[in-house]
Amino acid sequence: MIVEGGIIMKELINIIEKKIAKYNKQIILNENNTEIFSSIIKKFNDSYLPSITMEEANEIRKNMDLTIDESNLLALLQSITDENRNIILSLGLDSNQKDIIEQFKKKINELAMKYSKASIDDIYTNLKIYKNLLSKLNNNDINLITELDVIYRLIEENNFEYRQIIDILRKVNGMNSRIYANYANNDKSDINLSQEDDICEDNLISYNNDREKIISLFKKYNIDFMNFDENLQNNILNLGNYDEMNKILSCVSNHNDLLGFLNLKEYEQILYRTLLFSSEEKINEVIESTLKNNVSQIFKIYPTILYPTIKDKSIRTKRNIGGFPHKSFEKTGALNYYLENVKILEGIGYPIDLAFKKCSSFFIQNSKKVRENLAYLKMYNISIYNEDGSFKSFLSTLKSDNLIDNIDISIENGTYEYCKQNLSRLGWDIIPYRVKCNEKLKRNHDLRAIDNPFIIFKNKTEKLALKLPFYQTNSEIFGKTKEDVFALYDAINHGSDETIIYDELVRLGNIDNISTIALDDEYIMYLENNYKENEYMYNINGVIVSRYKVLRYYSSLIKQDDINPSEDLIMYVVTLNSMLDQEELNNVYQNIHKITEKRLQMA
Repeated sequence: MIVEGGIIMKELINIIEKKIAKYNKQIILNENNTEIFSSIIKKFNDSYLPSITMEEANEIRKNMDLTIDESNLLALLQSITDENRNIILSLGLDSNQKDIIEQFKKKINELAMKYSKASIDDIYTNLKIYKNLLSKLNNNDINLITELDVIYRLIEENNFEYRQIIDILRKVNGMNSRIYANYANNDKSDINLSQEDDICEDNLISYNNDREKIISLFKKYNIDFMNFDENLQNNILNLGNYDEMNKILSCVSNHNDLLGFLNLKEYEQILYRTLLFSSEEKINEVIESTLKNNVSQIFKIYPTILYPTIKDKSIRTKRNIGGFPHKSFEKTGALNYYLENVKILEGIGYPIDLAFKKCSSFFIQNSKKVRENLAYLKMYNISIYNEDGSFKSFLSTLKSDNLIDNIDISIENGTYEYCKQNLSRLGWDIIPYRVKCNEKLKRNHDLRAIDNPFIIFKNKTEKLALKLPFYQTNSEIFGKTKEDVFALYDAINHGSDETIIYDELVRLGNIDNISTIALDDEYIMYLENNYKENEYMYNINGVIVSRYKVLRYYSSLIKQDDINPSEDLIMYVVTLNSMLDQEELNNVYQNIHKITEKRLQMA
């Protein structure tokens, strides 16, 4: 079942299925031909004019475009014996005959490479990638869709139209957002986003190390270099700085009891990335920090803190699919994140060891995202401190990918004050929707309604607490998902021909800033003058809308080329992420439409 369906997604899935069929066919072909062409190459290495069997000749004809001279040569090799071979060689070959033989051998070598074990391994790797992607698209897999580079490649290969591209990207992003939210809701945010993507080598220097020298270096630290995957071996030989690797291996070996990761079968990728992208200085800095702060167990849980986050060159350099920039993929190395996140905690006075006990995955989060989320809390006047100066539970909140949107949602659905006191609830956007849905059930005198969703919880200080049905995963009243809540509420989405474009621009754009251009816009001025209730909300005839949401998204969209102020645009930003029934949507539209009527009267 395709969760977000659509003809274009079915077309994409059909293309992937054809790719899988092609790779399966290639595997059968390659496995049949690998042995044959290996034998032919060996024969050419043993003799200038080898004997070729009929089966080998037929495979050559099947897989090669032969010139007339090459066909004649193949016929000769097929019929040659030891006796006439010696006669031919004794008579000597002219330069043209030698050229034909050399060109023929070159083509045979190319075929042998095509059907080598490495080539088959590449096919198996690609087959696995496409099968994984197909499973995720067909079954709404619980794993994130990380094969975006594959999707982009398919888009390029198959000449999808502009709106089809936008539709594909939007649907994939929507699937990922829901899956990631499920992890976040259960405090499982340490998701590996990298999987099997390739190491970026754009900033590395080629050293071309001697193999035996590298083998000896690894042996010095009781590591069998030959246990590494062949590709990793080659990259270490070509790109590894011998002196730096020696220092790192010494450091790792000296702290093996602490690090505990020298099990190559399980951690060869980690050691490989550490050797190529880390340094003795940085590793020692991390070790000293963990020992000082009594969090050295982090190496056992997250061994990727031994190397930094690594950008993917192939993705970063590609631009403008459908007019939109690609986002860079990142390896999930956490060295730079760990060090920066420790600084952030030290800056606000939060104990490092306490943070590790409460939320160890905080240390491997993108530190830029952490700083942004702290800024979002400040923007909305949400403090990380209780009234008595103690810290609230806020670390999981700083990991959120959707914090700023979730704050907007809490404002619109009546849980802003509750979320300000219970910051961890800002990581789960379903709670506010349930509270608003309950209010509608109460107005309709529905027996399922809960009289008051909040209770006063008294501990050191009084604060709001929420009754169980509103935050339990499988609520008997509201269902399991946000979709269940929306269905119970009879929610209606505002949509137009431009919605898909707006969605994609919003996804890829900067939605953090409020521009003066937006504030001077007549639609925004109309909202400001008629519906602004306070700094954080508009009240449009009873419908509460986050003011900062409107200003941020409108600012982001209005600066785009070919996006002009319009009734459709303001309706989009006002209703974005809002849960509105038909009556509320009509109410918003009628009030927004007043500015359009005013413009028409003035025209």
